[in-house]
Amino acid sequence: MKITFITGNQHKVKEAKGIFDNFGIELEHVDFGYPEIQGDLVDVAKFGAKHVAVRLGKPVIVEDAGIFIKSLKWFPGTYSSYVQDTLKNEGILKLMSDNSDRFAEFRSAVGFCTPKTEPEIF
Repeated sequence: MKITFITGNQHKVKEAKGIFDNFGIELEHVDFGYPEIQGDLVDVAKFGAKHVAVRLGKPVIVEDAGIFIKSLKWFPGTYSSYVQDTLKNEGILKLMSDNSDRFAEFRSAVGFCTPKTEPEIF
């Protein structure tokens, strides 16, 4: 079986290949942009996987991830990449300057889809 991983992140590709090799699944990498809808991680991964599977006509996986900071009401979440590019760590820390609660968690959703199926999320 061959699955195409849609990402521009080479580190994700290396990690995924190590996992898929254990199951005898060939992983192809394609850096193919797709629209990221506004919503939670699951919504973004579902939409992205379906969109790309139909466009490329083959099974694909996509991943959406982000950092969620409790004291900022789980911001930046799905906007983590944009926030990192614009505010950077210094800006995020400034937003948290009056908060003693520094709890944050990293969340990830992986979407798998074929051209003729509905996406599955892991």
